[in-house]
Amino acid sequence: MNQPALDLASLPAASSAGPVSPETRLGQTLEALVKHRLSDEKLVLPAMPAAATRCLRLTQDPNFALAQAASTIETDPILAAQIIRLTNSAALSTREPVRSALQAVTRLGIGRLRTFLVESSARQLFASKDPRIAAAARGLWEHSLAVAMLARQAVARSDQGDPDFAYLAGLLHDVGKPVVGAMLLELEKDLASQAPAGAWLSAEAWMNVVQRTHRPVGTALAERWEMPSAIVNAIRGCADFDSQDPFSIGNAVRFANAAAKQAGLYTGAFPLEATDAIVAQGRRHYAFDDTTWKRLTSNLREVVRAQLG
Repeated sequence: MNQPALDLASLPAASSAGPVSPETRLGQTLEALVKHRLSDEKLVLPAMPAAATRCLRLTQDPNFALAQAASTIETDPILAAQIIRLTNSAALSTREPVRSALQAVTRLGIGRLRTFLVESSARQLFASKDPRIAAAARGLWEHSLAVAMLARQAVARSDQGDPDFAYLAGLLHDVGKPVVGAMLLELEKDLASQAPAGAWLSAEAWMNVVQRTHRPVGTALAERWEMPSAIVNAIRGCADFDSQDPFSIGNAVRFANAAAKQAGLYTGAFPLEATDAIVAQGRRHYAFDDTTWKRLTSNLREVVRAQLG
């Protein structure tokens, strides 16, 4: 994912109320750069794998044949192996194991097929060969899976909206983080060469830049991947409660995000008191009694890691 060449002269000056440290200045510059590229449509966003894109477009045609989807998946050997492995997993397997993409697609059905395609594409973004962020990237993916699972449960309980859309919105709600993170790593060499000797961002400051810039990047990525508008809007607005549409997918993701943090599935710091308040409000909103809630969250980490394989 090669971004346009770094041009500090084209950036707006970073605002400051007074003298700032070299690290703060670097953080301000990086944040300005991300926002500048996004507003000028110069931010290079990762494409969904071609086979997944073609297959998703096929599923939008009510007359498409499952054999077409299977043939498209088979053009990508890795994708084909993944869907067969998924269908033969303990959660979905029957006595007869599947041995072809067509058998897998037939067993999954359209809804689960769409979820698989988006999930397999997004998971690639939450991986890094750089040891500095590999663990954080895995933690982000575990968090996203937890949010997806809980958001689907919340929407299913409300009986308003599509639980599968809630799952995908939860899965993608933080997808801008690895995109911004990868961009910062690419820029590190150029920017560090223009910074005072030895100055660079600490892990905390680096994550702060990601936190402040990831939401619009994730929204733009969901639009590029041609996600339904309900999912795009949920990613864009899940940071705040939508009182006009109390059972929106965005509200479900907001609640699930807080619940996953409370369960210990998150990378980075977060305000504990505010998070607990969101979870309490969400439990009342979706009528989760103590028994049901404990069943969903007591082994959430194990469920997520089992899905990771």
